[in-house]
Amino acid sequence: MRRIMIYLMVTFGFSWTLWGIDYLSQKDYIPEPFGLVGNLAILGPLVGFLFVNRNDGKNNVSEIKNLFKSKSRKWIYWFALVSPFVLSFIGYILVVILNNEEFILGLSVQMIVPVALIILVVGGPIEEFGWRGILHPSIRKKYGVLLTTLIIGLIHGLWHIPLHFLEGTVQIEIPIIEFTMMTVLITFSYSFIYEYSSGFKPMLVLHWFANLSSALFMYWTTSAGRYYFFGIVLVFDLVLYFGFLRRKTST
Repeated sequence: MRRIMIYLMVTFGFSWTLWGIDYLSQKDYIPEPFGLVGNLAILGPLVGFLFVNRNDGKNNVSEIKNLFKSKSRKWIYWFALVSPFVLSFIGYILVVILNNEEFILGLSVQMIVPVALIILVVGGPIEEFGWRGILHPSIRKKYGVLLTTLIIGLIHGLWHIPLHFLEGTVQIEIPIIEFTMMTVLITFSYSFIYEYSSGFKPMLVLHWFANLSSALFMYWTTSAGRYYFFGIVLVFDLVLYFGFLRRKTST
């Protein structure tokens, strides 16, 4: 528990401080250039990972190498790659059909690859060093997969709170409760992959394409779209839990 608390204090402290500086710059309390440090806040989970390992007397280079050593079956990678696009696409199609919206991709075709590369380098995949690199294995030692998933999903969602007050973010378009709900529900697919593979590379792929798919199929821009997505992911989670996760964790 102490290890988890140290990780959370470092991760939240690092990210929230930098996002706080960004907020102050947007409100003209401090010079605008200072707000650029907010771009580094995404590194919070990685900073927490490095700090905790260092505090435990571990070599961070070795720990990172160990994360990438494990191998996973091909179907795990296919699941990580395809499932985010399927879920986001269905959510967006429901918005188009049920709300009579025009079908418009969130990214032009020529921007898909550049945006994907940006997300890979400075986006969600970096967070996985903390969520699955530290939290999941630590919490899982004490709790079952269901409670572990709920705890990590809640922490993950709450970590984003400052972004709900920053101009130019996805989160400013979404109420905090709705975003946290989506994060908790989506965390089940992350737990599914981690429980089945204990591999780090598939987690990077899943988080990468989850961010990219939501940028491409923007179901989240309307309240109706977010609730359609809730329903889709909830059904998806139930299939994963009762069809796969529960069977695995009971053996």
